[in-house]
Amino acid sequence: MRLEKDLKRNGLRVTQPRRAVLRALECGPAHVSAAEVLARARKTCKTVSRASVYRTLAALEAAGVLRALPSPQGRLYVRVTDGHHHLVCQSCGVVQDFDGCALCAAWAPAAEAEGFAVAGHLLEVFGRCRDCQHKEERDVTPED
Repeated sequence: MRLEKDLKRNGLRVTQPRRAVLRALECGPAHVSAAEVLARARKTCKTVSRASVYRTLAALEAAGVLRALPSPQGRLYVRVTDGHHHLVCQSCGVVQDFDGCALCAAWAPAAEAEGFAVAGHLLEVFGRCRDCQHKEERDVTPED
C-alpha cells in the first residue's frame, strides 16, 4: 500500500487501526470525510478510534500525500496523486472534480529539466458554482 509506505517514511508505526484507516482511504471515494473513513475502517478493524483516524489523517496531510478541503459537510480529505483538479465554490463549498489540466504541459517540462521528480499535484480553482450564481441572481431585486 502506497499510503503505508508514506507513513513509514515519516517515522510512524503502522498499527492495525492505522492500516484499516489506510485501506479505507485507498479503497474509498476520492473525497472522503473523517466520519466516512472511521465507518469504513471499522468494517475491517473494530478497535479503530476516532482519535486514531484524525491522527492518521493529520500525519498523511503533514507528509503531503493527503489534503483537507473545506466543504459544507466539514473537511473532506483527498489523496494527492499524479494529478487531481477541483472547482471549489466559495459560496456553498461544493467541490467538483474536473479532468485535464493544460497547466501540466507548462510545468512538467520545467520540472523534468531541473531533474525534479514530481510525485503529484493538486489544482484548486475557486469561484461560484452555477446553483449559487442562479440563487444570487434570484435574490437580487430590481430597484424602483
